[in-house]
Amino acid sequence: MQSKPPHKSSKIKGKKAKPKISFNFWMLVLIFLLSFSGCFALYMTAVNLDKDFFSSSSNQTLQEQDNKGGEQQPSKAQGSETAESNTESAARPLVNNPTPKSDTQDESYLESCTFIADSLFLDAANVGRTGMVLGNSSIGAMNVNTLKIESTVGMVTTYEVLKVKKPARIYIMLGNDVKSDNIAEAINEYSTFISNIISSLPNSKIYIMQIPPSAGNQSNEFINEYNSELLKLANIKEINCLDTNTFLKDNDGKLSENYISAETGKISESGYNAILDYILSHVAQ
Repeated sequence: MQSKPPHKSSKIKGKKAKPKISFNFWMLVLIFLLSFSGCFALYMTAVNLDKDFFSSSSNQTLQEQDNKGGEQQPSKAQGSETAESNTESAARPLVNNPTPKSDTQDESYLESCTFIADSLFLDAANVGRTGMVLGNSSIGAMNVNTLKIESTVGMVTTYEVLKVKKPARIYIMLGNDVKSDNIAEAINEYSTFISNIISSLPNSKIYIMQIPPSAGNQSNEFINEYNSELLKLANIKEINCLDTNTFLKDNDGKLSENYISAETGKISESGYNAILDYILSHVAQ
């Protein structure tokens, strides 16, 4: 009798057969649909509970966009401030210029004023109605920041005198050295002088006085141009500007004979008195 051969096992010792993974496309579609349905149900529930859902979401989105935009570029107001700081001509004056007519002050007002003057107004001190008059025949718009004058505090610039005296009111008439070809340079020096005063004496009231018209056959075109620049400067610096020119003119636009000295051909004593009267009746509030 023959023995049967031993049965061969299909299993391999030490190894187990791995289950086969089958991909079911429809099962994936079912999972997607169930997920979508759940999210949609939550969304509709939120909409029904919160009537402002859409508006609040939109406002939040716009706010985030605004915040991002604000970080990248300045607002219109900031842009305007930047432009004005880059050019003084864009500044808006806080004063009414030329200074309009006001109630007339008494004579004691002039005694409380300090005048910075060149030869155009220096002789006003001889009238005997003014307070302190600082200047000499050599000073002008072009050198007011550097020229030293004799004063009660020594040989110093007019600016240094003002820092010591600290006057409440300062009137300035400079321009005897201005010509048609140096107006811009003169205004630049004038501007520096004014800025220094404002910085050191912020409580002083400052008046720029336009220069008077010339007499005889001299041209007044550059004087008018210079006075226009003085008005612009006063507006930029936000200080006062007196039109101490127009009322002195005759019909031809030149210095009226009523205010011309027969001896010097320049402004007479009556002319200086007219200017001082104008100052008294044009005081900024």
